[in-house]
Amino acid sequence: MASFLFLLVRKNAFRIEILKNISGKGILLAVECSALFFFLLDKGLDVILANAFPSSEASYQEALISLSKTPIITLIQVCLLAPVLEEILMRGFLLGGWSIVYGKPAALSKIISIFSDYKFIR
Repeated sequence: MASFLFLLVRKNAFRIEILKNISGKGILLAVECSALFFFLLDKGLDVILANAFPSSEASYQEALISLSKTPIITLIQVCLLAPVLEEILMRGFLLGGWSIVYGKPAALSKIISIFSDYKFIR
């Protein structure tokens, strides 16, 4: 990952400013949204989907057991590496490049389509 970020910064003059947009209001909003999503999805929609797709629930539980065998590596991969790389790819490369070629509204539409396909189809 370090070599990827190094090449990104060096070859494309990409600037990584992790702390630039952090504020107390933003953190509070993120915590509130997390709690809302937890109750809506985990306590509401998850119950409905588990009953509708029992084999998917079994696969999900197996994945959780597998991930719990290496908690530190899983924490680093899931909570640190994946979101950072995803943001760099989606906002850094795709949005930046496609905004120049297609304009911001079309670039956002394309990224939303790719992101939702990636998240929900796999």
